[in-house]
Amino acid sequence: MLFVVLVGATYAVFQHFWERQLRAAAEAQGIALGQAVEMALAASMLADKPHDAQGILRTATASGLVSRARLITPDGRIVHSTAADEEGRMAGAIEETGRIVSRATLSRESAVDIRLPIANKPECHRCHAAETPLNGILEMRSGVRFLASAVRQARTLAWLGAILSIVALTFALNTLFRRHVSDPISRILTTMSKARSGDLGARVPDAHSSDEFGRLARNLNEMLGELGAARAQVESMHREELKRSEHLATLGSLAAAMAHEIKNPLAGIRGAMQVIQETMPPEAEHREIIHEIIRQVDRLDATVKDLLTYARPPQPRRAPTDLNELVRSLVLFLRHEVPSGAVTFETHLDPALPKLSTDPELLKQAILNLLQNAVQAMAQGGALRISTLQRDGRVVLSVSDTGPGISEENLARIWQPFFTTRHRGTGLGLSIARNTIVAHGGTIEVTSVPGEGATFTIALPVGDPGGQA
Repeated sequence: MLFVVLVGATYAVFQHFWERQLRAAAEAQGIALGQAVEMALAASMLADKPHDAQGILRTATASGLVSRARLITPDGRIVHSTAADEEGRMAGAIEETGRIVSRATLSRESAVDIRLPIANKPECHRCHAAETPLNGILEMRSGVRFLASAVRQARTLAWLGAILSIVALTFALNTLFRRHVSDPISRILTTMSKARSGDLGARVPDAHSSDEFGRLARNLNEMLGELGAARAQVESMHREELKRSEHLATLGSLAAAMAHEIKNPLAGIRGAMQVIQETMPPEAEHREIIHEIIRQVDRLDATVKDLLTYARPPQPRRAPTDLNELVRSLVLFLRHEVPSGAVTFETHLDPALPKLSTDPELLKQAILNLLQNAVQAMAQGGALRISTLQRDGRVVLSVSDTGPGISEENLARIWQPFFTTRHRGTGLGLSIARNTIVAHGGTIEVTSVPGEGATFTIALPVGDPGGQA
């Protein structure tokens, strides 16, 4: 549409220019022709040959330059005309003398209408009164035979000019577009394609222009440089992480093997100590030492058990599980373990909670670990809040304490194996709990405000109690 409008506008401009030039030439020619005829008429009048006026008009008509001519008196009577039936008729009132000027007008019939006033000069006063400023009006129509072909040529030239202008403009715009738009975009897309295929060393060439594409190319080059550096750093960190993972895997396998080897001797030591303790009299001075040995063996056995559980987590054996009932049993157990009044237990359990398809023992151990950690965090006393509810197709268990909370730097590390802030403990409890929840298709999250406590939130999917979670 823009191209069509542009062609039409260009053609109109050229056409208007050429037609105006032709109109001006035709009207100038008409004035000149009229003045020539006027001079001939004036010469015949001054030679006392007024009857030659008719012949002059007919001669002008016979030349082909004039198609009609007539001479009109100041009172509007036609005295001479190339059309004999007009002579003696009235042509109409003539304008005031001051408004009569020589003019030639191009008519719609591609002819020039000429109207020239014949002034009453001093040499004409012998026949015309001196006070009369006008002797008459000369009116002619010139056929202007060349005008039709000239107009056609003008239109042809207008079309040719429009087409040449459009071709030149199109070529110029195409060159500018290719240089300033197409080529920069092509270079940017080529570089992006290389980067997408993994070549972050690719750069946009000639990215020195000050326009938007130049700035975009420079920004892209800077971004690719930063991505390349970031990828190199990530690859380096990944290699280090792989080495660390391989090292931890080796250590994990070794630890699991050692734990397996230690477990049986520990059981033997505990049994032997129990036998010795039973054979000792109640008043024996070494009886308390034997009791402490058994307690430390139990602690080592728990540590070995946690290590084996983390290294070789058991597969869940799913069964219909009432989460509320499981929480009540754990709270009842902890009430007997915690000194009276040290920690208060608050439970808010949703009675409409559906049953879950989980391994009750594994889930109980994971939740017990959270509850024990919360109780241990409140050594100076506090409140332990436990709630359950159903939300977005999941059962949510929340465990909150009023202890000192978890510092920001430790918040992301608590899930790491062997990480602990207590002097006693293996640092595997939360890792095992998280693995258990993930194995059941759930999630576990923690939020904490230092000095105000921590909240652990477990979300488990609601599944068919018959089996699938």
